[in-house]
Amino acid sequence: MFGVIAAGRLVNTDAQQVAENKFAFAIPSPESINHVVVFMTGAAAFPPGTGASIHCFWPDSGLQLLGFLTNDKPSAIFKIAKTKPANPILENPYATSIGGPAVAQIGISIEPLELLVRETPDSAARAPTAADLELFTQKMLESFYTFATSFASPREEALRRQDDTWIPLGVLMRWKESFYKKMQLDPLFWRK
Repeated sequence: MFGVIAAGRLVNTDAQQVAENKFAFAIPSPESINHVVVFMTGAAAFPPGTGASIHCFWPDSGLQLLGFLTNDKPSAIFKIAKTKPANPILENPYATSIGGPAVAQIGISIEPLELLVRETPDSAARAPTAADLELFTQKMLESFYTFATSFASPREEALRRQDDTWIPLGVLMRWKESFYKKMQLDPLFWRK
């Protein structure tokens, strides 16, 4: 019913059922993984009014709620790199014979939708979006502009310095505005 893809690894559809409504996938060497995809295989749908919460159990760190799957949202990408839970639940509800000291687990728990909507996934587990990239770029440009303008001096003084190159701040401002416009039109323009 479920599958997991750890970035850079083969598809894993070998879930171990650990309770009537709980399934677990072993993730060996989790320290080398940044993202996982959890998906429904299409073999069966959730019963009406149910969905699944997706958890990651880190060795020696605890349980982290990543997010949810439903019949309307049958797959999701989660960031698991450096997202150890802040308030770890050290008891593993997906405890199985799989695992060991260097094995994390992706746990799937089928629950009523009214219970799932009350849970809050760890925000660090959300995969970055185009909006996140745009926000980062804006913050980076503002930081660079602030840094560069902190060295501003009158033109005459700047021209007297033989060892410095003089760049008008207006040029820097136009570049910043141009970059913002390109980001708004296509957040991934820089990949081209």
